[in-house]
Amino acid sequence: MASGDDVEFDGGLGDVSFDEPEATGAAGVRSALSGSFLKGFFSDLFDGEELRHLSREGAFAFVDALSVALVADGAPEDEELLEFRTQLERLPFSVEDIAAIQDRVEDDIARIASYSDEELSGFIVEAGDEIDNAVLKERALTMAVAITHADYAITGEEARVLGMMATGFGISRERVDALIEQARAAADDDLLY
Repeated sequence: MASGDDVEFDGGLGDVSFDEPEATGAAGVRSALSGSFLKGFFSDLFDGEELRHLSREGAFAFVDALSVALVADGAPEDEELLEFRTQLERLPFSVEDIAAIQDRVEDDIARIASYSDEELSGFIVEAGDEIDNAVLKERALTMAVAITHADYAITGEEARVLGMMATGFGISRERVDALIEQARAAADDDLLY
């Protein structure tokens, strides 16, 4: 599928069910998270030599994609944003220009919050166009799933945004389902040990 093709994502992801936030809302769930959990929720995904070879535009597009996931269910809490920034500093392409990456995150959060669905879809497609290969697009989507699952739940809105990202990157719905299930299984394993 070409990244500019119009594909509508209906928000459903096969047989995958999503937890809706409790009455306390996303902010209540976020505030209940421990600092140690946030510090480790996607650290393993940030390793990898292939990220070192992104162009400046590709690196910014990668940050754009991750920022979409960060704000998928609303504005991030201060602790979430701090951890997100800390993790971004670990990305191989951030080393050379951390300040520019941090500024990009701030700009992204402000822009994304004001976007209509159509504008958000276009933003995602543009990011996908700048990430120059399918492996890195899937890496960005995998990290986005981990970010949205950081509180051990993926809301309906987060699932919808992940679907939009997959569509914009030319990744199948089945692959999104599999990535979500992998995140859940990893979280279940972490809770058991």
